[in-house]
Amino acid sequence: MKNKSIIGLLAAFLGLGTAATSCEDMLTPDMDLYAENFSGKDTVDFYFGILGNVQDVIENNILLGELRGDLADTTMYVSDTIASLSNFERLPDGDNGLLNRAAYYKVINQCNFYLAAVDTMATKNNSYYMRREFAQVQLVRAWTYMQLVQNYGSVPFITKPVDNANTGWETAPEEGFATADNLLDKLLSHDLERAYAYEKSLGRPNYGTFNNGAINVAHSLSVFPADLVMGDLYLLRGASRSDYEKAAAHYYTYMDNEIRYNSRGVSLSSAADLMEITMSNGNKYYRAEASSWTTGLRGTPGTTGEVGTLVLSAANSTFGTVLTRVAQIYGFDPSSSNSTNSGVDSNGETTTTTSGRISLKANYKNRQVAASRRYLNLSAAQSYRHYEYNSNNEPYEVEYYPGGDARSAGTIADVETTEGKMSFIQKRNISVTSNGMSVSEGSFSYTYFFPVYRLRQVYLRYAEAINRAGYPRHAFAVLRDGLTRETVPTVLTDSVVDGKIFPYIEDAPDQCDIDVDEMRRAAGASALGVNYLDFSDTRWDNTTGIHALGCGGGRDRGSYDLDTLYS
Repeated sequence: MKNKSIIGLLAAFLGLGTAATSCEDMLTPDMDLYAENFSGKDTVDFYFGILGNVQDVIENNILLGELRGDLADTTMYVSDTIASLSNFERLPDGDNGLLNRAAYYKVINQCNFYLAAVDTMATKNNSYYMRREFAQVQLVRAWTYMQLVQNYGSVPFITKPVDNANTGWETAPEEGFATADNLLDKLLSHDLERAYAYEKSLGRPNYGTFNNGAINVAHSLSVFPADLVMGDLYLLRGASRSDYEKAAAHYYTYMDNEIRYNSRGVSLSSAADLMEITMSNGNKYYRAEASSWTTGLRGTPGTTGEVGTLVLSAANSTFGTVLTRVAQIYGFDPSSSNSTNSGVDSNGETTTTTSGRISLKANYKNRQVAASRRYLNLSAAQSYRHYEYNSNNEPYEVEYYPGGDARSAGTIADVETTEGKMSFIQKRNISVTSNGMSVSEGSFSYTYFFPVYRLRQVYLRYAEAINRAGYPRHAFAVLRDGLTRETVPTVLTDSVVDGKIFPYIEDAPDQCDIDVDEMRRAAGASALGVNYLDFSDTRWDNTTGIHALGCGGGRDRGSYDLDTLYS
């Protein structure tokens, strides 16, 4: 298929996506243009315009989450804008460049225009060809509302297109305000359930492969999977055990489908490792090696990799919107360039191709945020688990090394600066080496996309859902070694001895600490048709625990301490 530039196409629609700080800015006259020209049957360009608006919120969304977390701290070079967010200061919307609800409402309002006009009954070649796209726009709107609710708490809920600035929707919305408690119900009452059904029956839209000037990316990586959006909505509401069960079921369905059909997996092949280094004098030391772990976070994303949904950046402004704000706040100075090459094709015709590139250089004076002492201490406190196996692939020895969590080498880079060695958060701009060794200021590569959904992230949310659904030991197994037929024991029959019932559980081939009561409850749920705890199929065999991705994994028949292994 011929490559198209999605970024260039998105750029044509960024008149609706320019950052704004007021209601008047958000509701520009451009809305009238869309209302007049949108037929409801030829919507691809309009849909790409919505994706262009998502570009305008993704960096703010990432920063709002990470600056308020406990894994990052501000530095002496922090700006007032970043400091106020990190300190949880209550500021009015628009007072801070990162507190900008208008950018989110541009996405929502454009979705509303689309949904008000789209013709889901339109047919072509006996196919309802608009329904896949309709489902995606519904899911984008739902995802955007979730970000608003998570960041702002209570926000105006609007589903009707707004084409002027005088409707009063900001202060007195006709449909009320959305919160974590009612957002799911509001969205379901406005066709989200129908969108879910369309995706389940018809699949997702696929517009081929797009080019941003530097890499080719499949459009399928720009879609928002229905099971993930629904899982997030149920987890966000969390009104009952039923909500958590439904969230777990949605996450499980997504993971099952991705492993079954797209060869994805949370596997040890993508884990960080600990290398044994022997010095010339015979002494040994251990060093982290995280290049495998960072593979899914950099380079060109594929449909079988770690990233499930992403937002793409252009390689330079020639190709569209360039997203470098996160890199700058982490202390990287970006520069962009483009180049043109001429050649002759197989028909003897002269061809010209243009490409772009973003380069990064670490600059300690622009490093506003760094890894927190809490994160560094937590990583350093971990032990790395290593196994020795015999010829039958059976473990006969397990060793623990005080090397810390090896993933930290892929998250943090020590840079030699004119002021000495300083650590930089590099998880979105990975250095050429990820082994804990110091690197130069120019050793970093720009990542041309921002993940919205990653498989490891989904696995963690699944763990949270099953924990709150009443299966805490299963949730802990997700963190430790993963849930597979090798780690989950099987409930067999009860034995009756002297009038007493003894529940019998077959030993799992590997270590597992899921207790009898929880296994019996899981078996009972399975008998009632619940399948989100079923990892008995061989397709799950390559799945490993989140903790094992940085601290070693394998087969272990020993016990473990719930309080100290993972925090």
